[in-house]
Amino acid sequence: MWEFSLEKPDSDGSVILRSILDNQHYPYSFIAPYPNPTAEIDGPLVRGPFLLDRLTPDSFESITAGEAWNAIDVFLREWDPPATREELDIDALVGDVIDTADEIFRPKAFRS
Repeated sequence: MWEFSLEKPDSDGSVILRSILDNQHYPYSFIAPYPNPTAEIDGPLVRGPFLLDRLTPDSFESITAGEAWNAIDVFLREWDPPATREELDIDALVGDVIDTADEIFRPKAFRS
């Protein structure tokens, strides 16, 4: 689990997102599967459908805890074979974080 220490704890979510996106470790620490940081890269650094250098706070939308849980459920149903949060103990892994978060963001491209 990642923890952050904020210099300005009263910052809004977009300021925090910008700090994460600007962090040199972002592609290696906050997005999986992890790219090889020593690999020669001929093109743009891509994770899923995103060019990482084009992600900005505006690339994300704020969602509720219920919407976050729904997105997880939809994602797991699309696995082959489908899975559930209970089978994978997802609630134990991230439940407290989702249920107590001040703000939750997801990339705008991932609407369920």
